[in-house]
Order: sequence, then C-alpha cells, then structure tokens
Amino acid sequence: MSRLLPSLCLLLLPGLSLADAGHGDVASLQAHHHGIAELNLAIEGDLLELEMHSPAINLLGFEHTPIDPQQRAALKRLRDELASPAALLGLPPQCELLEQQLHSPLLEISGQEQHGHQGEQHGHADLLARYRYRCAPPPAGLDLAGLFARFPELQRLDVQLVTEQAQRGLSLDATAAELSW
Repeated sequence: MSRLLPSLCLLLLPGLSLADAGHGDVASLQAHHHGIAELNLAIEGDLLELEMHSPAINLLGFEHTPIDPQQRAALKRLRDELASPAALLGLPPQCELLEQQLHSPLLEISGQEQHGHQGEQHGHADLLARYRYRCAPPPAGLDLAGLFARFPELQRLDVQLVTEQAQRGLSLDATAAELSW
C-alpha cells in the first residue's frame, strides 16, 4: 500500500477526537464555528479520499435531536444526500464510491428515538463524513458549488489537499467553489 493516504490519516488524526465514546460524538479539538466546515482530500493514483467535518447546524439548521416531523425529515434527507454525495462534491461519473462512513450523534440517536432519546438536546453536534472513491481517470479538481447551494448556512470550507506532488490549504466559499490540483 502506498504511503500518501496513511500519511493523510496521520496528519488529520490530531485534529479529531472521539469526545463521548458512549454516544459516538465526533468533536474537533479546534473551536466549533458555525458557518465553517473542513474538507480534507488525499489523491493518490486513482484513489480519492475525502473527509468533511462540519457543525450540524451548517447542514441541518439545528444541532439537537429532531423534535418535530420537519426536523426528522430534514435529518433523513441529509442522511440520504450524504450516502450518495457525488453531486454535492462535484465528482465526475467515472468516480466509483468504494467506502463511506458517516458519524454524528444526531445520525446515531435519530435511529434510537423510540428508545427514550427523543427530545434529548446536544449543545454542539458535529458531523463527520468520510469517503473513498476510485476515479479512472482521476479528476483534475472538484466544483463544490453544489455543496454551497444545497447548504446555504455553510459560508466557508477550509480545505487541506494532499497529492503525490504537493500539499496545500485554502478556503472556498459560494463565490469561489472550484478546487483544482
């Protein structure tokens, strides 16, 4: 196995911790900022790995366990969209989803509402989505305009990009949503 993708994992691990293992909460050691999300990308050969970390309010408009049918429907829509994120992430059709992981106390508790969690509040719920794609040929970039259009509460996306040639960080927003490498 090559060294680039495991190296990205080592770079990213210090910024993340499992805050409350009992509920599966994912928290950042950095401050929780509404309107800002993080996107980490690693590209090696035809493999593309993405990791998005965001306060739930950026994607849902709330950060607590859903309390009414509209919030439950919004959470279900988000779960469905994140299960097939190619359009949100601007991925071309030649990219095949190999693996995905979604973590959030809201996603985990929403499936347990019938077990006494309904109405339970969480102060600052985050969401962590990880994806691994095989793209043949690999794209030269991504257009993330769909992400900003779908989630208007998302004002800025801080990106860390690691390729075989370089590593860089940049910030994107709705007016500048294209990422190239």
